[in-house]
Amino acid sequence: MFAFLYPLIPWPGVMMLGYLIGAMYKQDYISEKRQKQLLLYGIVITLFFIALRLTNFYGDPSEGHMQKNIAFTVLSFLNEPNIRLH
Repeated sequence: MFAFLYPLIPWPGVMMLGYLIGAMYKQDYISEKRQKQLLLYGIVITLFFIALRLTNFYGDPSEGHMQKNIAFTVLSFLNEPNIRLH
């Protein structure tokens, strides 16, 4: 018998996040404040993700390499943490 529990592990976190952010969509909540907060949350989460990738603790462990331009190299970095820049 097999148990596929991986999708269930992060689900409580997604539900808690929904309850927290859901309060920002009440009618009496100021939309400009909500937009600023969501932008700030997005920036912080993105920076945290990049820092996590730089530690090489999370993500694809394969060796990365330079791409044909900087945009593709950055995208490759986000996909593969071990970019060799030489």
